Amino acid sequence: MDSRILMLIERKKNDNITFARDKFLIYGMEHLGCKISFFEQKSNWILRQLKLIKYCFSKRNTFDALFVSSRCKTDLLVAKLCSIMLRKPLIADVFISTYNTQVEDRKLVSSKSVKGRLLKLFDLVVVLLSDAALLDTNSHINYFEENIWKAKKSIKKYSRSLFNNKYYRVLIGSDSREHPVDPDNLPKKDKKCIVFYNGTYIPLHGVEYLLEAAAILQKNPEANNVEFLFYGDGQQRKEMVALSEKLGLNNVKFNFDFKEEELQNYIHKSTIYLGIFGNTDKAKRVIPCKVYKGMVMHACVLSGHSDAMGELFVEGEEYLGAKFADGSDIAEKILLLANNNQLREKIAAAGYHAFLEKSDISSVAKELKKVFLDFGLIT
Repeated sequence: MDSRILMLIERKKNDNITFARDKFLIYGMEHLGCKISFFEQKSNWILRQLKLIKYCFSKRNTFDALFVSSRCKTDLLVAKLCSIMLRKPLIADVFISTYNTQVEDRKLVSSKSVKGRLLKLFDLVVVLLSDAALLDTNSHINYFEENIWKAKKSIKKYSRSLFNNKYYRVLIGSDSREHPVDPDNLPKKDKKCIVFYNGTYIPLHGVEYLLEAAAILQKNPEANNVEFLFYGDGQQRKEMVALSEKLGLNNVKFNFDFKEEELQNYIHKSTIYLGIFGNTDKAKRVIPCKVYKGMVMHACVLSGHSDAMGELFVEGEEYLGAKFADGSDIAEKILLLANNNQLREKIAAAGYHAFLEKSDISSVAKELKKVFLDFGLIT
């Protein structure tokens, strides 16, 4: 039986889907043979809810389950009402904690503020309303369970039915079809040792520790061939440029004119591709999109070592791990890779094959299959 899914997604009608999480979930569902229709209105919130109700009831015979993408979590209340009235399961891609991201990780909102408290309540409500809550790692599931437990005590006897068995791990993954690589005919690397970062300069990435590593290596004669390239723009960009100038770094280049279509070429030319190193708890709960992207492109990946990374990948074999928030250790690992071509090639090859085995679209589909089987959506 092929399931029919109505997916709430944030995009203008018929635009390409660019958010990696949504895109790979869709690919995963298509891999399972699901037929997906989209509710993709971008009107104001109240009007969107009215349109959602109308759409769900007018199309009630065309879908078997509602699937709310992570960027549409504010639509969950109305989606839940439609789900109950139409007797169809509601699957929510919780993905990450909104409270953790805004308050604890990016520190954009105070935990003591009204907004901070509402964001924590929002995370709780999202799980309460969903029949299945999808998260990207077991470490993230553990975070939600520990934080939801506080709310369970006040809910008392209703807590078991409200919270138990709701969580499912569904990887972010990537799609090897988008980044075709011939391991026997790889693009030539730059003559220099290019240490490549791309991203949005959020605290999770730990760019300040990468600059600390650059400062350490700049003083090391064995690293005179090492050059850092920072590609992208975002939250802490100005502070990081100022820090680079303060440290007097001449082995660092910045490129703020980010173009997604150029990224693959940069990764192929890089010697070492960087993951995340931030001094945040969230950094230790995720497998970054950057890691998947680096591995699928046969890059030698260096990233912070965590239990979440260990859910899929073997440190020292499929990627090289460094301590979070430790410029000295990052510098040491960069120097190790810079001076050992054989080790870099071994890690890049092992990471590439590990990606294909553990986190390509077929793996995303395999984890989605568990959810759909539990709700009788596929057989």
